[in-house]
Amino acid sequence: MTAVLLADVVGYSRLMSTDEEATHVMLTECFAGLIEPKISEHGGRLIRSSGDGLLVEFDSALDAVRCGIEIQRELSTRNAGVSTEHRFQMRIGVNAGDVIVDERDIYGNSVNIAARLETLAEPGELFVTNTVRDQLLGHPDLAFEDRGRHRLKNIDPPIQVFRVTRAQEPKTLSLLRRVRLAARRCLALFLTPRPIFLVSVLAVVLAVAAIIGALSVWRGQNAHSVQASIMVLPFRSMSNDPEEGYFADAVTDDLTTDLSRMADTVVIARATAFTYKGKVVDPRRIGQDCDVRYLLEGSIRKIGTKVQANTHLVDAHSAVAIWADQFDSDVTDLFELQEAVTGRIASSLGIQLVKAESRRRERSRDPNAIDMRLRAMAILIDSITPQHNLAARKYLQESVRLSPLSANAWSQLADVLMRDYWNFWNEAEKDANAREDLLRQAEHALQKAFSLDPTVALSHMDDGFIRRAKGDHQGALDAFDRALSLDPNLALAYAQKANHSF
Repeated sequence: MTAVLLADVVGYSRLMSTDEEATHVMLTECFAGLIEPKISEHGGRLIRSSGDGLLVEFDSALDAVRCGIEIQRELSTRNAGVSTEHRFQMRIGVNAGDVIVDERDIYGNSVNIAARLETLAEPGELFVTNTVRDQLLGHPDLAFEDRGRHRLKNIDPPIQVFRVTRAQEPKTLSLLRRVRLAARRCLALFLTPRPIFLVSVLAVVLAVAAIIGALSVWRGQNAHSVQASIMVLPFRSMSNDPEEGYFADAVTDDLTTDLSRMADTVVIARATAFTYKGKVVDPRRIGQDCDVRYLLEGSIRKIGTKVQANTHLVDAHSAVAIWADQFDSDVTDLFELQEAVTGRIASSLGIQLVKAESRRRERSRDPNAIDMRLRAMAILIDSITPQHNLAARKYLQESVRLSPLSANAWSQLADVLMRDYWNFWNEAEKDANAREDLLRQAEHALQKAFSLDPTVALSHMDDGFIRRAKGDHQGALDAFDRALSLDPNLALAYAQKANHSF
């Protein structure tokens, strides 16, 4: 699954016939000074280039579209003042989908569609398919103009085509100009008799102008905010067996954690999200109550080891779905499912997705190990009590026994062990030696987690708990800071850091 960009130089044959040497120099300079740097800047890979065209592969549709728009904008600037017959212009088409990859090239229907789009585009334009448009709809920097359905050569069925441009500036500026014009007219009237009345009118008009100006700035700042706020609502379980509900809760929690790895993203804590479990609430109401911009909703159906997830991302301000998709997976490939969902969100909102590659090592082929970990998570999501903590601990101990390469399972085991230690729960309630043994078990689990993946934020928070138990208070604060640097949305780490400061 990838995004492809195809571009073609308009009137290349004509330019070459007019002045072959000058055209070659202009083309070489454009590729070296503009096109290749833009491709590199947006993380693209130049697959092939001919005399008048190129094929580029991107990891996300957003990167491909941004690259294409910036190339077209720069070419437009360079063409200012140049006669039409001597302008260097390009047509660009972008599509997203599956491709076939070999050592030197990429092929497939997705590439063919992008090539057909490029021929439809006018000079200086960028065309995309509805697949790309659905992924990027709602992005504040982009505007999509529907160019209708087109039957493309050797492509069936017809394709909905959109022209992409930069979004226009808010129209509040024109309103501000009108208010200022009214103020100037009032000022002219001020020079005539009845000054008291006119002073009042002028004051009101100027106050309105100031308010509208402030709103314009505020709206502009919010529209281009570098941060996105997201809440993962509890996924609905669509399985026939009511006992399978734990699976949907656990996947919800995992997705919340994965989204927290995105740079410049505020993720609402799971405790808040689960207050909406089983309730039908207008997304706009949730957006207002929780001051959140986006909601991730969905459902999970688990049959044996097969998993089907239906997800959609909703703009909480308008209740409009930005995209919706279905993912089919296997219990042993849950990380693939989670990365697919978080990747779509990152692409849609233009967020940098931080991938923890070392997590790939913990993928188990044993569905029972994963199931044990998910059951433990679901128990703790339901409520944290001594009984639930003990049950979760047993599930996690079985999980790491079946699959000892899971950093998450080891980290969660350390967490429940330290919860028993600090709360004097279960065996820690009666026996001081047993309590110290819990601390030693937690240290062992944490060491295993760190050796497998040092980027799990929960591990560093557990490290803070263990250091606090040993009297290393500065070390505990440092550990909480490390946890927050890895996951700025880990609310419990903030609470523990604040609690430790007293």
